[in-house]
Amino acid sequence: MNSTKQSLILVVDDNPNNIQILFQCLKTAGYKVLIAQTGESAINQAQKTLPDLILLDVMMPIMDGFETCRALKSSAETVNIPIIFMTVLNETFNKVKGFSLGAVDYITKPFVQEELLARVKLHLDLRNLTKTLEQQNESLKEEISARIEMGKQLQKFNQNLEQLVEKRTEELTQTLLELQTTQIQLLDREAQLKHDAFHDKLTGLINRDLFVNLLKQEMKTASVNSQYLYGVLFIDLDGFKIVNDSLGHLVGDDLLKVVSQRLKTCVRSSDAVARFGGDEFAILLRNLKELSLAEVIAQRILNTLNQPFYLNNYEVSVGASIGMTFNVFKYNQPSEILRDADIAMYQAKRQGKGCYKCFNPDMQALVFARIQLERDLNKAVENLENDELSQQFSLYYQPIVHLENQKINGFEALLRWQHPTEGWISPEKFIPIAEETKLINPLGWWILKQVCQQISYWLKQFPDHNTLTVNINVSAVQFQQENFIEQIGLIVQESRLPPGSLKLEITESYTLDTENYSLERLQKLKDMGIHLCIDDFGVGYSCLNRLQELPVDTLKIDRSFLKKLDHSNPNLQFIKSILMLASSLEIDVVAEGIETENQLQNLQKLGCLLGQGYLFSKPVNCDQATQFLEEKIVF
Repeated sequence: MNSTKQSLILVVDDNPNNIQILFQCLKTAGYKVLIAQTGESAINQAQKTLPDLILLDVMMPIMDGFETCRALKSSAETVNIPIIFMTVLNETFNKVKGFSLGAVDYITKPFVQEELLARVKLHLDLRNLTKTLEQQNESLKEEISARIEMGKQLQKFNQNLEQLVEKRTEELTQTLLELQTTQIQLLDREAQLKHDAFHDKLTGLINRDLFVNLLKQEMKTASVNSQYLYGVLFIDLDGFKIVNDSLGHLVGDDLLKVVSQRLKTCVRSSDAVARFGGDEFAILLRNLKELSLAEVIAQRILNTLNQPFYLNNYEVSVGASIGMTFNVFKYNQPSEILRDADIAMYQAKRQGKGCYKCFNPDMQALVFARIQLERDLNKAVENLENDELSQQFSLYYQPIVHLENQKINGFEALLRWQHPTEGWISPEKFIPIAEETKLINPLGWWILKQVCQQISYWLKQFPDHNTLTVNINVSAVQFQQENFIEQIGLIVQESRLPPGSLKLEITESYTLDTENYSLERLQKLKDMGIHLCIDDFGVGYSCLNRLQELPVDTLKIDRSFLKKLDHSNPNLQFIKSILMLASSLEIDVVAEGIETENQLQNLQKLGCLLGQGYLFSKPVNCDQATQFLEEKIVF
């Protein structure tokens, strides 16, 4: 059957380039082509000319393709004209919507001409075939009616007529079988599209959309049965980013697949496990007989995920933090349930990870307080360059002293925030928020500029303190900035500061996770003459093995090792080991958190040369620090 001859195709697209390409392609193939650049024009032309096929663009101004299709299918004149959507939209949702409106096919731009012509021919053939069948059926009916009316006069032709009917019936049966096959294929395709729209492609679990729909059903059940209980677990993997970054996304994807399988083994057959994206999962616990069952399931999940994963010859370990909530809190919307389960999960994260927390209303107050603190912090950072408003932030300086003569060796610069209504905010509260929101970046540059200017002032005012250094804490988030090295060099240069007067403190945990490109950055800072210090040393024991490859000048022994420092405490031997190792590598050691004479005496006996803590001085403002230098204070 030749679908090209006498076939009229209406092309609807608001893009002249697309129209020109389609017109040329179809014209070359022998089709008659009409053009429409708007949905309204397409409807008018279709009703006047009744084309054999319509190629319809989805994204058009005023009336898009979906609205145009709906109008064409609602008209008795154009309802049977096959419509093929053409669009750059490739989401499953848009395809399902197109088929639900009556479209016969969906071609994604940019299209391949051969594929376009093949699909056009297929649907023209199907349309022509349908018309032919209708005509044949009508002709057959007329012929049978005529022969019946002729009665006995046409008996001699009965045999031929029966043969003709049999032949026509066979043809009709074959055509119907072909149509049924095509219909089955289209239904299978539609079913697959619907499945893809509600399932995660990587793990095969249901996705957020279907999970929310199931949650709505549970809420409806609970609304008519006050005794009905259900719950939601919100799960976030601990340590997944490290696996993904260090071993690659393919291993990360394999890990998510295995995690999904393990999660399904931890729940009942009636429960629903979903992946929300990334390393976030949710579980709907249906028809709970008692709330304690949710805790049993949560603990089972933690135990299961704590078991090692073996992926591509790697042994991988991750954990999970779980938040849970239940319909006892009288929720009205699924989003409220997911919000509170997420809040509880973050409380589990803050508690130390690897645990679960049940939601309670007090958590919301904490979250809202944190959100307000984040807003206030953002506003304060935005006003850093405004001299009148920047007074919310200030720098304090804690002396670092020689333990032998207790003279000042340098300072550690510490950021303080005086909230306009809440007063002094602890750095332990606002620094993590600044890191999470990346406000630490502009805040860090402000600190660096202020400290460099202060050091430059001190070196000019007190030439006797020409070896003075000031330490600045630098977050791992700051190190991630592309221009980090260049910006530091520029600020030091503008301050006319000897690079050796500046010492950057990085946490030991960051050095454990450092990749090659970060090691290169540390080496560049070292080459610029800027000193590097590992803060909180001793918490991550594996760092001892990395000291030889890290370009550091100083170690700061974590204050936790000094709290019970005496001759019987094992910390004494550990500090001694650190001092010996540092000495062999020609690295300075600073004992942090010295508060008692006993601690000082033990450190002096061990040969520790530098220290800081409240025994000497708490952090003081700039004026007091200047006075220390002016009076050559000995603590």
